[in-house]
Formats: sequence, C-alpha cells, structure tokens
Amino acid sequence: MLAPVALAAMAAAASFPPGPTIVHELTPTSRYTLHMCLPPCACPTYSLNGPIAGAMRLRLVEQTPISSRYQVAAVHWRATVQTGPIDMTGDGEYLIRYVGPAVFDQMTLDLTIQDLPWTVTGGPSSGIGEPPLALTALAMESPVAYCRQHVFSIGTRGHYLADLNADGTIDFGDFLEFLNLYNAGDRRADFNLDGAIDFNDLLEMLNEMNAGP
Repeated sequence: MLAPVALAAMAAAASFPPGPTIVHELTPTSRYTLHMCLPPCACPTYSLNGPIAGAMRLRLVEQTPISSRYQVAAVHWRATVQTGPIDMTGDGEYLIRYVGPAVFDQMTLDLTIQDLPWTVTGGPSSGIGEPPLALTALAMESPVAYCRQHVFSIGTRGHYLADLNADGTIDFGDFLEFLNLYNAGDRRADFNLDGAIDFNDLLEMLNEMNAGP
C-alpha cells in the first residue's frame, strides 16, 4: 500500500500544468575541458580547455512536494579552446529534489559534440536561485569514450522567454513587445527556433503567456 505522501506526490505530478519557458544563458565564468588520448589509446594524454558560452531552455513539467522536474531543450553552446571553437547541441532533463531542509539538483544532457553523441551528467550545483532560476558552479562530465572525456563547470542566469521587456513578469506589455518584434522580423520573435518568424511563433507566445507566472 502506498504511503499518503507518495499518493499526494503522484496526484500533484499528474495534474501539474507545464510552466513558462526559462532561457538560461551561461555566465562568463563557465568553463569547458576536453581530455584527449585517454586509455585505451596509447598516445600521450593532453587536455584542451577554455570558456564556454551559449544558452538552453528549461521548462517546469512536473512538481511534487519532494521534487521539481524541468525539461531541457534547445541547448546551443560553443566552447573556445586552443584548437578553435567546439559547438554543442542537445536536450535533456534537470531535476531538483527536496530532502528536509536540503536541496539536491542534477542535470542530464544528451549532446552532440563534434558529430558524436554524448551523455553528460552532473550535480549538485553550489547554488540554486529562485525562479526564473540561476545555477552556480554546476559540474558535469561525460563518461570516457573514443579515448576522450568532456568536463564542464557552468553557471547560468535565467529569464522567462516571454518576458521581452525584462520587468520580471509576463503580461500584456510583453505581448505588445512581441508584436513589435514580429512585425520587424526580429529573430527574438522566433520563439520555436525554426528559423522563420510566423504565426506559429505567435501561438507559442500566447502559450507562454498562459503558462507565465
């Protein structure tokens, strides 16, 4: 027989509507390291490292008394190392667990890096801000494969995708700002990231307003 707490958590998860999309931009302190020629390769081991920049989108899709689960989408990062830029794209999941007064978080991303698939995981971070969230020093790494390993230390600052006037809320002022961007063909109105600014983006903006805080 399930405990009352478990039943309450399941009911909350089943009825929870998705939250607004949060755009997370990597902070300037974010770093990336690529370890090369790891075993079983016989060449001398060396590492490439440098800053990493870019953004990703998080959306709260499930919340219970003991956890919050976010869908991670539209990961577009670029690391700049000694040999040049390395682009990364993908998606994944971010999970926060509440254990008494303690908070634990974990991120899992499925990335494409240099045309190869990688899964990177990490957490907990050293700090989680209030919504729209900010992560501090989240360490992530991939398993060793192809004689190499990817290691990340990232910080993020978040803002709501639909908060176009950056006042911390999603309201009619943001809708007017969206219409201005839409009519001007500004790429910030491409909410669904399909490369075109069209009616589908308008629908996406309306969805974000309905989900907004």
